Amino acid sequence: FPPRSATVVDGTLYYSNEKGVFSVKLAVSATYAVETVCSSSSNLSNVSLNQNCVYSPKGIFVCDGLLYICDEALDAVVTYDIAAKSLTDFAICDRGELKNRISHHPLSVTATDDEVFFLDEDKIKVYDAKTLSFSAYDEAAIIGSDKIAATKYEKKTYLLTASGKDLKLFEKSSDGLVSRKIVGNEVFQFIQAVCAADKYFYFVNNTT
Repeated sequence: FPPRSATVVDGTLYYSNEKGVFSVKLAVSATYAVETVCSSSSNLSNVSLNQNCVYSPKGIFVCDGLLYICDEALDAVVTYDIAAKSLTDFAICDRGELKNRISHHPLSVTATDDEVFFLDEDKIKVYDAKTLSFSAYDEAAIIGSDKIAATKYEKKTYLLTASGKDLKLFEKSSDGLVSRKIVGNEVFQFIQAVCAADKYFYFVNNTT
């Protein structure tokens, strides 16, 4: 089954596909053993946050020992405690009227040292893992994007969103997100993945 999203932390690769979320320890031996983190339930007629399972995992990211999982069927972001090897009772979903709630399908997730960013269909939601508080950015420019990456450079936070032929760069400020121009003449055909490390963004651009 083709992977939907992947992230690496402490020498372990985590990836999602329609069957669930899985992990592989890297550079241990010539062979790689795949372990199941959490399997997807096929019971889509009874989708519930209380079933202790995932249904349709997409974007994933690790921050402070928690694996954040965007579940398209749940319309929620659930968390998996890596040390405890179990899903937690913490979820971010569309239940309630607060502006920070995931309003429809959470598509992708990324994080810096202290903030977790969730890409919704028309918003970027922010969860501050230190203060346990939420905020949200309404940003028309991200509509259509299905991938997000974040990094910090010179004490500023930058976000990159992508979909198909489109890349959008933003700087996070006290007034919201400020669009920044991407310099270059690269022709984007099909951007399949984005990530960030240090001050750089990386992406897979399929030009065939």
